[in-house]
Amino acid sequence: RGGDSVCKGVSTDSRTIQSGELFVAIAGEQFNGHQYVTDALGRGCCGCLIHEEVDAVFDKQVQVSVSNTLKALGDLAHAHLQKLALPVIAVTGSNGKTGTKEIIANALSAYGSVSRNPGNFNNLIGVPISAFAVDDSHDYAVLEMGMNQPGEIARLAEIAAPKVGLVTSVACAHLEGLGSIEDVARAKGELYQSLDSDSVAVVNQNDNWAASAAVGTKARIVNVGTQSDADVVCQAIRRKGVAGLMATLHIDGKTYDLNLRGLGRHEIWNAALAMGVVVGLGLDPEPALLAIEQGSGIGSRLQWTVNNAGVNIIDDSYNANPGSTVAALDTLVEVAAGARTIAVLGDMLELGPDAAKMHRDVAYYAADLDVDMLFCVGEFSGQMVQAFGGDEVLAVSDCSELLEVLKETVQSGDWVLIKGSRGMRMERAVAALSDTSKPEDN
Repeated sequence: RGGDSVCKGVSTDSRTIQSGELFVAIAGEQFNGHQYVTDALGRGCCGCLIHEEVDAVFDKQVQVSVSNTLKALGDLAHAHLQKLALPVIAVTGSNGKTGTKEIIANALSAYGSVSRNPGNFNNLIGVPISAFAVDDSHDYAVLEMGMNQPGEIARLAEIAAPKVGLVTSVACAHLEGLGSIEDVARAKGELYQSLDSDSVAVVNQNDNWAASAAVGTKARIVNVGTQSDADVVCQAIRRKGVAGLMATLHIDGKTYDLNLRGLGRHEIWNAALAMGVVVGLGLDPEPALLAIEQGSGIGSRLQWTVNNAGVNIIDDSYNANPGSTVAALDTLVEVAAGARTIAVLGDMLELGPDAAKMHRDVAYYAADLDVDMLFCVGEFSGQMVQAFGGDEVLAVSDCSELLEVLKETVQSGDWVLIKGSRGMRMERAVAALSDTSKPEDN
């Protein structure tokens, strides 16, 4: 209903919508976009996509009524990508999906213009919005896909219709919505099962659960692993200084050096998976390897800084589950090279009924690595420090108390890892340490 309009874009946020964009009113658990249709009209939107009656006055703007705006948003995004007809690379996984997405995008930039979803725009709203940012100036689109329950990846894959699909890993994450690691593998595997025979499934051969998720796919498989029968063989991972890594790759009978700026050894593995995408697309590996070497890291993902008091801070505060936390602890101990190590860990959320045990297991692991001090914040902090043992521990429920003790404890030369689930807002600890003044100035 209304006039004829040409939409310049799509938005679900009436606060940031630009003139000429289509406003899609999404009804969520915490909000209902239908309440903000008048605001969107006032900001000059070209029209509104709705599935409820709204008390708003449409002039020349288009009013489109559908049965479900969330589904319609996805359907529109699918049609948009199909019209562009460019290769879409879809990435999901329990760990490493954002980092791997970024490395893939860096690698493919050697061959053309690449669009990628920003930040964590990886759900049933974020992926379609990211799809609308792809235009005919792009040669590739790299879309990260997240999920909390079965069926989400299948729907996201339906929207994106990817040419290449990759499951980076399968681990204990989002168990509240899924139940078991078998269920996680099945849910992540929806990506592989969505691929047709003209598509490519890049498979992490070293992750048994991720590999099992690809069983039954119709797609051509590109295996990435340490075994000699893999399509991309990744071996001899070693460190180049504190913040550099390299590995040897074997592809189609040729040997290549893979270099990456990063702290964690798992990051070089993410880069090897990215090279699996390059191979799957039939591209020459060498330009991608150079682009990866020249690429930069991701904020709050194993980012190393040194504050003005000489304290080394490893910021891995963006998110956490048991697998990623273990990997971060490995990195902490390795790069510290004998210096004092302090692990500052917030709760890992959405782990289901076994959450307490998983937190204790992480603390046991930290103790086995001989991490010097463990500071924990959250519901499971007490159980973690008890499992860790010793006197060099702190368990608090509130981050403000943690920050005061932490700033008083750190010394020049210390290595401090800060990690926790997104909801724990552990970036506050990073900010507090980054502002720490030199001891003589106190």
